[in-house]
Amino acid sequence: MELNSKKYQDLINDIDIDEIILRNLAVNNPSELLQENIQISTEHSISDYRREGDLFKVLTEFVVNGTGSSQDIFSIHFTLEVVYKLDKQYNFENQYFDLFTQNNVPVNVWPFARELVSNLTMRMGLPPLLLPVLRVK
Repeated sequence: MELNSKKYQDLINDIDIDEIILRNLAVNNPSELLQENIQISTEHSISDYRREGDLFKVLTEFVVNGTGSSQDIFSIHFTLEVVYKLDKQYNFENQYFDLFTQNNVPVNVWPFARELVSNLTMRMGLPPLLLPVLRVK
């Protein structure tokens, strides 16, 4: 099925973030050594999404690892749930929500993930880590 760009634009116009909830958090900070050359790797993915009436709920998983020359410095794993509210009761097919989840959700949730990682690394005794800007492909 080919997507109608006007209908997709209607979805974008009629959906708003209602809340973002931290659903899961695991932090590991095994090292007391503060190394200057920490290599950072980040991964994020959509693990689940579903429609519940006028709500659209998306679970996003994040993994941030910091490694030094010979050891793991830290790891942060967390899940954020983004709850969107639809303003109107359009009957959007699943393909529109698939596209929205792929294109819009990462951009919407990334600033919250960046803030959480920055605060957590600071509380772990490390310099606050600011994740790079998300580049959507």
